[in-house]
Amino acid sequence: MTIARTLLFALLASAFAGSTISPAMAQVCSRQGVDVICDDGRRGIFAGDAIVWADGSRSSLASPHPSVIIGSKS
Repeated sequence: MTIARTLLFALLASAFAGSTISPAMAQVCSRQGVDVICDDGRRGIFAGDAIVWADGSRSSLASPHPSVIIGSKS
């Protein structure tokens, strides 16, 4: 009986873990001058090659990738 309960618990735990996993969502951000506004509500300031967010953290590219566009390239 103990093995059956253990297997049932493992099955329920794995089903729960599988249902809570969701794919990563990409952010869509726009820049007007030095102000950066993202569709998830985050705001920041564009400073050189990085974005400084309101909480003080920074987002920057370790190395430029051709598929990543910050701002308008036109």
